[in-house]
Amino acid sequence: MIHPLLKKLESKRNDVYAIKYKNKEFILKIYKNENCRIIEERNLKKLKKHGLNVPKIISSHKNILIMEFINGKTIGEEIYTHTNWVEDLAKWLSKLHNIKYNGKSILKGDCNLKNFIFTKKGIYGIDFEDSFYGDPIHDLGEICFFIIDSTSTLKRESKQRIVEKFIQKYQKYSQKGIDTKKLKRAMERAKEKAKKRRSKKIPLRKESSLVILLQK
Repeated sequence: MIHPLLKKLESKRNDVYAIKYKNKEFILKIYKNENCRIIEERNLKKLKKHGLNVPKIISSHKNILIMEFINGKTIGEEIYTHTNWVEDLAKWLSKLHNIKYNGKSILKGDCNLKNFIFTKKGIYGIDFEDSFYGDPIHDLGEICFFIIDSTSTLKRESKQRIVEKFIQKYQKYSQKGIDTKKLKRAMERAKEKAKKRRSKKIPLRKESSLVILLQK
């Protein structure tokens, strides 16, 4: 018998639940339509084939997808306590961006820090409905923006150091330099995108557009 294990999980777009079956935990995701399920299932299979840490698909039917449960905490949670995840995230993202088609890299899309789970086995990416091919600067800009904009009690300077470390590690694993001017523009685009998605009751943090390291 399948039954809810935890309360409904946070998701603005779909209905997501943690369930239990034969003493094993899984994630049940119910999409608005079948096409959304097909897109994410296709992306997950592609990334799993390339060796990326993503949830394994257990079953799918119409607008429902059942995946393995990833035991860990999201980076959105971990940023409050430590930064051990920074290098793992840079490594995971560089590996993702190494998957290319017609000269363009596959991108994560929605790079909210809640869409990355930090585990003993490394970073796992979740939520791939918005993946597409393009310039990696898009993903990098979103991640850097969300680090700076996080509600963590860390001071602005500490967040800036995290961003700097993340970019340095990404350059190390991707073996590619990052144009800081392009990165700053990508962060600004991420900020504008976030404004449209968020409620007026949850304002963006003022320091989001003030990243000292990008002004050097």
